[in-house]
Amino acid sequence: MMAHDANNLSINPLLFIVPMPDRGYSKSSRLGDTEKWNAELIDENKSLKLRLDNPFADLPEDKKARAKALDAIVERGARGYIDLARALSEIKQSELFRELGFNKWEDYCIEKRNIAKSYAYKLLEAFEICTIVQNKGLPPPVTESHARELRPLLEDESKLLEAYETFLELDASTRTASALRGMMPKPFEL
Repeated sequence: MMAHDANNLSINPLLFIVPMPDRGYSKSSRLGDTEKWNAELIDENKSLKLRLDNPFADLPEDKKARAKALDAIVERGARGYIDLARALSEIKQSELFRELGFNKWEDYCIEKRNIAKSYAYKLLEAFEICTIVQNKGLPPPVTESHARELRPLLEDESKLLEAYETFLELDASTRTASALRGMMPKPFEL
C-alpha cells in the first residue's frame, strides 16, 4: 500500500524518489539515473556557490546590462566592502555611470546610491589596497577600517606590504584597526 505525503507525492519503499531536472520529483528504480541526477544537482550547486562567492563571475559584456548588474551589486552593498568597492571602481573606470543616466560618477554615488563622495573615494582606495595585497598572495584586509589604516602608504607599495605582513603576524584576536594604526610609520618616517 502506498503512503501519501503532504505534497501528494507517492512514496513506495521499493522505488527511489529523485529530482528530475525539469519535472520536479519522479519515481525511478534505476540507481544509475539517481547518480546522474545527483551529479547534475551537485554541478548546479557548485555553479550557484561560485556566483554567490564571486558576484562578478557572470556579469554581462554588454555595457548597459553590465552597468545595471554592477549597480545591483552596489545597491545590495554586496557581501562586504571589497565587492562594493570593486563594483564602484568598475562603474567609474568604465564610465558605466553614463549608462545609468548620470554625467559624473560622483553624482551616481550621491544621487542614486546615497554614498557620500568622500566615502566613495575611500572605498576606491580600499579596493586598490586589496588588489595590491592580493596580487602579492596575501589575504585582503578583513574590514574596510583595516584598509583605511593602510591608505597613507598607498604611494609606497613596499612599505604598505611590509606593514600589512607585520599586521598579519599578530594573533587574530588582536588584529584591529587601532593595532594597525599603531604599527604605521609616523609621518616623518614616511
